[in-house]
Amino acid sequence: EETSSRSKRMFGNLLGTLKKFKLGSETIKQQTIKRQEIEQKHEERASKEYEEVRKQKRELFQLRREKQRDLRQLRRQIWIKELEERAITYFESISSYIFLSCDQAIFYHPAKHNEITLKKLEESKEILLKRKDDYVKIIPEFTAVHLETTETNAKESEVAVERVSSSESSSNEEEGPESHNIAEKISPEVVLETLVD
Repeated sequence: EETSSRSKRMFGNLLGTLKKFKLGSETIKQQTIKRQEIEQKHEERASKEYEEVRKQKRELFQLRREKQRDLRQLRRQIWIKELEERAITYFESISSYIFLSCDQAIFYHPAKHNEITLKKLEESKEILLKRKDDYVKIIPEFTAVHLETTETNAKESEVAVERVSSSESSSNEEEGPESHNIAEKISPEVVLETLVD
């Protein structure tokens, strides 16, 4: 009897231990499943936040690029106006001289005017007025041709920066291409000299 009761007790203990292990393993399984679900939710949330940040970053970069483009356009317009004003000032300053040669600009200012010099002065004023009007009309086209290279280089650098920034996933601030100050690259005096020559 003692052996059978001892066997029953040991068997009961063994079954109890197995039940505890079974319950423990089920609890661990459930906890593992819950932990995995929580981790997956965190990963999804982090992924969404990352995509949102990337989208905002792209939008800000695009907005910055558009503002830089507008700023370059505004600078170009200001520069063209400055060139036009300088051309007008230049032609007004030489309008009191007699224009002697068409091949090379030679100007003459007599000490005293007579009928011939007054007539030549009027002819010179007409020629210079026509040239001034022509130059003022040409300035936007001239600047567009000479600045086309600058604009092309600016666009190429923007594309290169965009490629680099899209391939990088670092948290550094994106630096776009610096705005090209056109007025600093080609001075109005150089353009005016080119136009006058």
